[in-house]
Amino acid sequence: MRLFRFFALFIALWIVGISDTHAQGSLRCERETVGGNKRFVSSNLNLRSSPSRYGKVLVTLPKGELVYEYRLFDGWSQVNVASLNVTGFVATRYLSETCIPGGGISRQSLSRDQIASILIAQSLGSYRGNCPCPYNTDSAGRSCGRRSAYSRPGGRSPLCYRSDVSAAQIEGFRTNW
Repeated sequence: MRLFRFFALFIALWIVGISDTHAQGSLRCERETVGGNKRFVSSNLNLRSSPSRYGKVLVTLPKGELVYEYRLFDGWSQVNVASLNVTGFVATRYLSETCIPGGGISRQSLSRDQIASILIAQSLGSYRGNCPCPYNTDSAGRSCGRRSAYSRPGGRSPLCYRSDVSAAQIEGFRTNW
């Protein structure tokens, strides 16, 4: 009998939680103004490091997440995820101009690997040349290898691998904007 009461209470709390989440999404939609470059994710959607389905997935955005679109690339949109203040690329066809209940991703909800991927993408995005890491290729299509900035002593040190990202950098990302 106790077990039955426990499960009944658990199910009741779960249902209240779902309706509360839906209500919060509805309230957000009532507050949000639509227009300009504001878009909403229409289904769970991968935020990628480059405008290609082969671009590294930085994080999966939940349905209803708010993004700001600011550049288009042949079916891809470069967006800034409002709640993360992170830039990446998504397939344009999955963006909506009407508010969709949901969303709610935060920096605290990301895994260490997701944060490391974001930090690496940001580091490589700030590098002006085309050989930041040994695994990149130069303009002639040759592997950068030892010619990369990562491999040269005393030069710029872009983040190229997961092992380059420290625990302090991950915690700094979670707590700072």
